[in-house]
Amino acid sequence: MKRGFKTACENTAKKIRSDLNLEPHAPVDPRRLAQQQNIQILDPLNVADLPQATIDHLLGMGAQYWSAAALKINSGYVILYNSAHSLARQTNDIMHEMAHVLLGHEPFQSCFSADVGLFMRYFDDDQEQEADCWASTVLLPRDALFWAKKNNLGIDEIANAFQVSTSLVNMRMNLSGVNRIYQRSEYLKNLSFN
Repeated sequence: MKRGFKTACENTAKKIRSDLNLEPHAPVDPRRLAQQQNIQILDPLNVADLPQATIDHLLGMGAQYWSAAALKINSGYVILYNSAHSLARQTNDIMHEMAHVLLGHEPFQSCFSADVGLFMRYFDDDQEQEADCWASTVLLPRDALFWAKKNNLGIDEIANAFQVSTSLVNMRMNLSGVNRIYQRSEYLKNLSFN
């Protein structure tokens, strides 16, 4: 990732919350953000004219092989997500695809799958890392993590409050430096000076 990208993601997280009239530590609903950005969110059950066999495959036997996809249709975007996955995973997957759209990423490979009747786009590793960073930061910015620590929320409570996975909470706690800062402050509190 280019220098300053992580800081830009933190600033974007603040701006998004401000634009949505949310507190700096409030959860962001990716569906609400998508609506604000004129991005349509659909699961296979809501795609017009999608054959039942395709729906059955995408949400059945094939559900383990895909998460979400950003599709450009005419001048707009649609994010198709896997509704067979947990709500926590859906939240991150939708936000990840939104990152590709809002960061202006262009796919480096596209293909049509005749088996399931869908057009898929693939991004390069650098763009995937940027989308991961953007999505996780917007979902769990440092302000939110500091607020959670200050209010003594556990990992499970944070995950539930923000509708994300515990692994995403743990990752953000470590990558954002919030755990390190709190460990240092606890260490300093416990020091005895004679």
